[in-house]
Amino acid sequence: MALPELEPFAPRWPLRHGHLQTLVGSRGRRPWVYRRGRGIDASARSELITADNGVRLSVTVNTLDDAPLVIIVPGFLGHARSTYVLSAASHLHACGFSVARLHPRDHGNSLHLNEALFDAAHVEELGAAMNGLAARINPRAVGVLAFSLGANMVLRLDAVRHWPVLAVCPTLDPAATMAAVDAQALYRYFFVRKWLRMIEAKGRGRPASAYADARNCSSAAEISACLAHRAGFDHAADYLRAHAINPSTLRAETATVLHALDDPIVPAGGFERLHGLLPVASQASGGHCAFVDGLRDASWLDRAAAAFFTQHLG
Repeated sequence: MALPELEPFAPRWPLRHGHLQTLVGSRGRRPWVYRRGRGIDASARSELITADNGVRLSVTVNTLDDAPLVIIVPGFLGHARSTYVLSAASHLHACGFSVARLHPRDHGNSLHLNEALFDAAHVEELGAAMNGLAARINPRAVGVLAFSLGANMVLRLDAVRHWPVLAVCPTLDPAATMAAVDAQALYRYFFVRKWLRMIEAKGRGRPASAYADARNCSSAAEISACLAHRAGFDHAADYLRAHAINPSTLRAETATVLHALDDPIVPAGGFERLHGLLPVASQASGGHCAFVDGLRDASWLDRAAAAFFTQHLG
């Protein structure tokens, strides 16, 4: 499944730089996205989906009668009101789709729902929640829009084998992404602080030693090494390989991958391994999960997603 024929993403200066794309997409356009999102925020309902293993995941749902459903999965520690998620959801809903913004474990203020900490190496609960959500809503068709680490998880799901999936800037090689984050002070500060806050909150009320080994970490690589041992892996490299995308782990056969060559977080070279396996739409610019060509209106990415799901879901 390929993207519909669209004009290549070609933002005007100064939005041509990958770092600026990433920052504007995540933070700079937030006031306008929140304004556009008032409608679906007001009409949304929050639900809990219980997977077969008893794990509970939270989801924010906006349905339309007899409409196809697009399930949106955010990137690492994103949530239903992350700028890129809310922007896409608003535009898709305006185009006639039901939308469900599904939180993986510990995302979106759901730390209290489950005992164990989020672990991207295990994705079965996310697939079970998607199937449960589709059964509950019973739409005439289902598709998935996923971002970054969320896209990585979705690409490894058996549950979406026959659903159209648009995977935006997926982390194909978590070790390479970790190295890219740690090499750039701004991104290292952002992710490490956010990650440690989540770990601290998860450990609150539990034995003092529960997550003490991670609290003094100063890099994403150090946190991964700490969590690898808690997840039962001898080495961090084994832990990261467990959720890398390669021919043996890829399950989403009907997925299309969209990425930017100037993504500062997911190195573009890794996408060569997907050629011959999935359609890959490469854009010269776009940053990480951004593809922003203006502040006030739907982004190029929002329009591309709407065109993709209109073509494949009707």
